Amino acid sequence: MIQDIFKVGVYWVDLDLNTKAVSDYCISYSKKNKSRQVSNVGGYHSEPLQCENPVLNDLFLEIEKHTNLYSQSLGFTSKGVFDTVWININGYKDYNAEHQHPHCRLSGVYYAKTPTDCGDITFFAPHFDVLVSNWWNLGCTTQYTFQEYKMPAVENRLYIFPNWLRHMVDPNLNKKEKRISISFNLD
Repeated sequence: MIQDIFKVGVYWVDLDLNTKAVSDYCISYSKKNKSRQVSNVGGYHSEPLQCENPVLNDLFLEIEKHTNLYSQSLGFTSKGVFDTVWININGYKDYNAEHQHPHCRLSGVYYAKTPTDCGDITFFAPHFDVLVSNWWNLGCTTQYTFQEYKMPAVENRLYIFPNWLRHMVDPNLNKKEKRISISFNLD
C-alpha cells in the first residue's frame, strides 16, 4: 500500500465573464500606463491595480468567492483578502519566468484572452531540486516522480494556488495575437 502524505492542490474554474470587456480594459490600461519588470520576459506587467473597478468588479467578486471555497478546502479559517492585482499582456515569444509569490497566502491568474498556441502555465514540484538531482534518469514519469505539471491557458479560466508553488507561463507562440491575463495575490 502507498499512503500519499503530501499534496498540492491547484483550484480551477471556468467563469462566465465578458472576456472582451476585460481584454479591452487591459489593452487600454497598458496604453496609458508604463510596464514594470517583475517575472515578465518581454510583454507588459502593470503596476498594482485598485480592487474597485467597474469593468473588473465581477471578476474580483468571482475571485473572492472561489478563493473562499478553496481556502475552506485547505482548512483556512479566515477569508482571502486582496493584496495585489496586476495585468499581464504577452505578445509573440513573451513569457513569465519561473517564480513564486512571497508575502501572501494564495496567488492566482485569470485568463481573459488565450489565442491558439499562447502558452500554458507550468507548475514545478515543490521538491523539484531533489527530483532533478536524484531521480532525473528513472526513465518514467508517475504522479510521484513528475517534476512539472502543465495546465492550459483557457479563456475565462481562473486558477488559484498556494503562493509558494513555483510556476512560469510558457512563451506565447502565436505571432498575431496576445495572451491577456490578470494575476493576483491574496492574504
